[in-house]
Formats: sequence, structure tokens, C-alpha cells
Amino acid sequence: MKKTIGIIFGGKSVEHDVSIITALQIYSAIDKYKYMVELFYITKDNRIIVGKGLDELETYKTQNFKKTTEVYFTKENDKTYYHQKNKKGKVIDVMINAVHGKGVEDGTISGILEFNDIAYTSSNLTESATIQNKWLTKLILEHYKIPTLPSELINKKDIIKIKTSLPIIIKPVSLGSSIGITTVKNENEMVESLNKSFNYEEKLMIEPLLEETREFSCAIYEVNQLSVLSAIEETINEHDIYTFNDKYTSKTKRRIIPALISEDLTKQIKKITQKVYKIFDLKGVIRVDYLLDLKTDKLYVNEINSVPGSFAYRLFEKEGINFKKLIDDLIIEALLEKNRKNKYINNYDSKIINEQEKIRITK
Repeated sequence: MKKTIGIIFGGKSVEHDVSIITALQIYSAIDKYKYMVELFYITKDNRIIVGKGLDELETYKTQNFKKTTEVYFTKENDKTYYHQKNKKGKVIDVMINAVHGKGVEDGTISGILEFNDIAYTSSNLTESATIQNKWLTKLILEHYKIPTLPSELINKKDIIKIKTSLPIIIKPVSLGSSIGITTVKNENEMVESLNKSFNYEEKLMIEPLLEETREFSCAIYEVNQLSVLSAIEETINEHDIYTFNDKYTSKTKRRIIPALISEDLTKQIKKITQKVYKIFDLKGVIRVDYLLDLKTDKLYVNEINSVPGSFAYRLFEKEGINFKKLIDDLIIEALLEKNRKNKYINNYDSKIINEQEKIRITK
């Protein structure tokens, strides 16, 4: 009997549209002869809907969701069902988590799926929330002596005194896709740059802006306790930062896969990527982004993406793993992960309720 695979995406996030693209790419690649596939779209006001037209890009352009209905989940006899109004519930076996950004990727959707006992293809709630917070991520990287740039945290509520010497880069702590990131090269730019970034979040992270760099990415996932590492990508960027438009709308962006780098640098990047995956106890596909300082020849972890755009499938294709195979592996691992969790005791017979005659309130 075919398993029903859901793809959940969208949500109240500044990366909402990127998530739609990722989901439709997954839907196009997944083996529909092998699985029953349902798209679960989270609207911008956080309603989960299913129905006709969600597999078509035009639906999102026109915002025509007339043939969709809202769903809710129930659990019966160790199975989870999703329900539409006036329709019989259907079993959901695995949810492919294709959300991006704060409000969804930060563990919110992982928590909803966990609460409803649905197997899913991304990291658990705590790990997802940690990775989404750049400051917490950096503290953990520093603890494990993984190279990362020095930084400081500033809060909109406090008197702001920036200690890092110019030039600097300013990052909202919990956003992705380079949204809200600004740079400051002289004092005259400081106020405007801070205000721009504070429009997105009240906590910002300050790092030194490296003048000459190369940018690399490497992705990884696990299946059956075996690590699968992608090829390394180099992004050729003509600006100080790799902006949202550079990533998703630029006609001139250049990506070199595999990156033309030495064997030693290749080994270093792959070793750190694997170490990051283990340290943070991550699940599903993650991507680690790196900066190489050309002046000092030092490599730094720049960011970790717990649900990378398009699941970084192009990087795995260069290693002989096509998108369909990647999706199959993620589904297998999601089911294995759920089975591992179910082996642990989740109930405890405390007898506290039976011993209570009535609830007493003491003053």
C-alpha cells in the first residue's frame, strides 16, 4: 500500500515565497508512482489548507484558493489523519518539511508535527530553534572550537554601543536568505543601516566585514546512520553581501559546482560540515555556508541552514544523487527517526491524581 507523503510549506515568514518554490520543486521531483502526495500550504495568516491548484505556480500568483479547504489533524490507533470539512479523514505517514524562515523553520512547524505524532524530514524543535538563532549558533560553534567570526549582540531596547571596528556587517538574529542584512563602512552609514535592520527584528548581531573573501556551501543529510555529503559550491558574488535578490532573482549569479579548490580545503569543509551536523544533532538536509578570508587564508562557518532552499539538491546531483533519490532517503530517515522516538517511555503512572481527595489552595 502506498504511503501518503505530505509537503508542508509557506507560513507567516519573510521567506514565504521561497518556501513555495522549494515545495513545488519537491512535488515535481517526488515519485508519484511510489507515494500518494498531498500539498499542505500554510497561508500567510497561518491556516493549513489542502486542495486543487496548490501544485500550480499560477495559484500563488493570483491568490486563488477557492478550491482548497482548511485541515486539522487527529490521531487514532497509532495513526495520524488529516481532515477536510465534510470529508473522510486520510492517513498522513510522513511530512516533508519545506518551510523557510523565522516563524516556521525555527521549530514551530517541527513542534506542530511532533505534537500530532507525524514523522517529518527536518530537525527537532529545539535544534531547529537553536539553528535559527544566529547568536546561539555562534556561541555553540565557539564552544566546540569551530572557526567562526567574532561577533556582538545588540538590542534595540538598550543603549547601543558597537565595539566591533568598521567595516561591519549587521544581521537580524533570526532571519535567513540575507533579509535585513546591512553593511557599514563609515560612521555616516551607521544610523541608516541599524534602522533598516531593526525594521525586521529587535536583536541584531554585529560581525566584522571581511574585505576579500570566497564563499562556499556544503550540504549533508543522514540515512540509516550513514552521512551523505554533497559537492561543495562556490558562489561568485560581486557585492559585499550575497543579497536576497542575488540568490533568487538575479540573472547574472554564478555558482560553481563543484568548487575549484584544493583537496585540503575540500577535506576541511566536508569535515567541519559533518562535525556541525553531529554537534547540533540535526536531521534531514542541512547546508553550511562558509567564508574564506583571502587575506589570512582562514576559513569560517558563516551560517547553518536547517531547511535549505530546494534542499540543496543541485549540490547532491554532482555526487550522483538525484532529487528523487534524495527525497526517498529523507522519507526513509523520517520513518526511522519516528520509530526511534517511539521506543522511549512517554508516560509515567504517578498515582498523584488517585491520591487526591480534593484540590487544596493554600494561602
